[in-house]
Amino acid sequence: MSREPRHEVRNGVYHVTQHATGEEVLFRDPFDRFFFEGLLGRTLTLYRWDLYAYCQLDNHYHLLLKLRELTLAAGMQFLNSRYVQGFNERHDRRGTLVRGRYTATLVETEAHYMNCLGYIAMNPVGAGLCRRPEDWEWSSYGGRGSLARRPDLFLRGFLDVAFA
Repeated sequence: MSREPRHEVRNGVYHVTQHATGEEVLFRDPFDRFFFEGLLGRTLTLYRWDLYAYCQLDNHYHLLLKLRELTLAAGMQFLNSRYVQGFNERHDRRGTLVRGRYTATLVETEAHYMNCLGYIAMNPVGAGLCRRPEDWEWSSYGGRGSLARRPDLFLRGFLDVAFA
């Protein structure tokens, strides 16, 4: 049984989420998190995405991004498959790590965009991982990860977000 391809919009802004399977975690340690951020940085360049916000939790991640080209499916395949392959090799495990398809919601209004920014920033607080969003190291809000140190990678085009 084949699935319908996702509808992608050039210059569309998307809130994308990917979860781990079952009780698995996507990020066991800082090395996993830096490895993911490195792959995400590569994905941004290769697939021409502008990243406005991101957050890694233990069992899922969030991205708020703009597609300059119709490359969401290909980029997510690249990011997730390479991350899972590296994770499995490093942790001497086999099998799937990500649960099914990622979720991608088209953000069509400025209010929705602002809600997404707040939701992504507050996600680690709601998960009990920190008391304040700026305390979570693995997000674009207050992070100290490799992407947080490279604002040129994730805030590219921030002021260019326009909603009809």
